[in-house]
Amino acid sequence: MTDQHYWNIDQEFREFQKKMMELPAAELWNYSQRIVFYCCIREYFEFKEDIPDDIRDYIGRLVSPIWQMWVYYLQNESCQCDTWDGITEIITGMIKLEKGRSRIWQM
Repeated sequence: MTDQHYWNIDQEFREFQKKMMELPAAELWNYSQRIVFYCCIREYFEFKEDIPDDIRDYIGRLVSPIWQMWVYYLQNESCQCDTWDGITEIITGMIKLEKGRSRIWQM
């Protein structure tokens, strides 16, 4: 992962973290699943050394990659974020979905 790609992920994570820290403790429970998700995604990009180029390129084009991954995750019940393979599947699913949409517009 290039420094710029990781910086974007880290910046988005830190903004989310700041928002969560400003919430009253009782409200944090409502966000617990999303907090775990954001932490898993950040860890993936911080520590996984063999992220494929197509994933790096795709993530680099997204404005809010973690948020977009979260939305995809919520819409696809079979997704998992607790393993690096699961996170890779989320991203490849997003890439496939985007490619499918671009084919529809080309018809």
